[in-house]
Amino acid sequence: MKFLQVTAVYEGYLREFFRTCPASPDATWRTSVDSLLQGGFSASHVVAPHLNQLGWDACTIVTNDGRSQALWLQEKGFDPSLLSRPDNLVRIQIERMKPDVLYFQDPITYDSTFIRGLSFRPRLVFGWRAAAIPESTDFSAFDLMLTNSSYCRRTMLAQGARRVERHHPGFPVELYARCGDVQPTWDLVFSGQWTAEHKARNALLLELSKAQLRCPHTFTLAYFLSTNGRHPMPAGVAMHDQGPRWGLEMYKALRLGRATLHHPIDLSETEAPAMRLFEATGMGVPLFVQETPGIREYFEPNEEVITYRDASELVDKLVYFLRAPTELAALGRRGQARCFRDHSMEVRAKALDSVLRASLGSESPRHAPGQQRKTGLSAPSSSKTNPNLVSWQQDCAVTVGEQSDVQAVTIAFDRPGAEVEIGARTFIGRSLIVSAESVSIGSDVLISWGCTITDHDSHSTDFRLRRNDVVDWLSGNKDWTHVRRSPVRICDKVWMGFNTIVLKGVTIGEGAVVAAGSVVTRDVPPWTMVAGNPARIVKEVPRPES
Repeated sequence: MKFLQVTAVYEGYLREFFRTCPASPDATWRTSVDSLLQGGFSASHVVAPHLNQLGWDACTIVTNDGRSQALWLQEKGFDPSLLSRPDNLVRIQIERMKPDVLYFQDPITYDSTFIRGLSFRPRLVFGWRAAAIPESTDFSAFDLMLTNSSYCRRTMLAQGARRVERHHPGFPVELYARCGDVQPTWDLVFSGQWTAEHKARNALLLELSKAQLRCPHTFTLAYFLSTNGRHPMPAGVAMHDQGPRWGLEMYKALRLGRATLHHPIDLSETEAPAMRLFEATGMGVPLFVQETPGIREYFEPNEEVITYRDASELVDKLVYFLRAPTELAALGRRGQARCFRDHSMEVRAKALDSVLRASLGSESPRHAPGQQRKTGLSAPSSSKTNPNLVSWQQDCAVTVGEQSDVQAVTIAFDRPGAEVEIGARTFIGRSLIVSAESVSIGSDVLISWGCTITDHDSHSTDFRLRRNDVVDWLSGNKDWTHVRRSPVRICDKVWMGFNTIVLKGVTIGEGAVVAAGSVVTRDVPPWTMVAGNPARIVKEVPRPES
């Protein structure tokens, strides 16, 4: 299927890119766009290249890039004067390309009025927003809107959005390889905007500057700030400002700090995610971030990122960790590992792919092309298998390996096409597996009685979206697009104690032990024991001798 992303880049990045990357005489529209995107600007949001790896025919329009847009006009034989009318040009491009899915990264500029003016209507039109929304914006022509902000969700629904899904940016891990050799120069760096929409952050940067002046030998600061000139910058901030950095240079600027800072935009209420959260952790730089209830959904506070409540606590924690550099560096590595595992662009693209295909009524392929997928229960005669299969859905599958005992387990499929795979020599007591996607259990695994394993949230936390779940589920018409789901994997040699719970997206590593009564909400490293709610590592367990 064809996927078209419509985006734009900051003018400052464009100017810097044109200055450092002269146009090639052999460039085409596609190579010109690729070259611009390779510069790394807004890489956390540019998802089209990653969807190509998932079976899409995806491309990107950069609406304000005169260089690539001029090449498109030339290649298609259109009047070059269209370059001066960008909205008309984008409309022509969409109508010429005829994508199945159309994605507007700026649904304010390209709102419902623009969409209704298209002579061609894609099968699915969606947009993204996690910033201020003008009262005049109309979302009624969008089939789907994505956001990670409760404010934006409420506003979108109030201003006509048909459906709003939760989604957040990702980190392209290849960027780390391009910047990983940069060594730190300052103790704390910040890269971002100085605007009226960031009043709380601006005040924090000023307080940091004052604290550094009071104790200049305690820590060093560097700010990399872009400003529109309409919001004055105090002298205390300006003295640390190194000027804006764009694209790859911004990632390198983050690496110049022994630690870096993220303080969200004023409208974000209690929520954590923004591009910087993933950009900083992805670069392996220890991140200080404002303490909010939402941060735990993405990173573990004070284990993978360092949280603070105000400027005073930020300074105290910064000074403490600078005096414990080994501890600080280890925290940065843990944050990076979590980012790579849960928030990479590869992971986020798969999540988006699942949302889009569900919206279109098609499923992501879980098996290689040409591979025959068995449905129903498949088990060898050497295993004891009489599972209680409830809520069976179309095209679901249970596969059991040799010499396993799964005769007491209950398996419920909540969605067509879901699957449960169980390895060899595995025992599962009177427990429950609920699958809407995929649950994979390895070999030599022991799962005690009373355990629950699920790969999805079952319902939305928004009552308006779950109001009709029971009636719709009974009729086979439940809308799963607003229910988050992610495969569960329990590796070989795991032992799960009585009454443990494993939630969506978790991988339990080889040989791990889950203590009785634990609730596992995040990955468990191999050969460790976890306990509690939420489960945390309590000790390492012996590895078998090879």
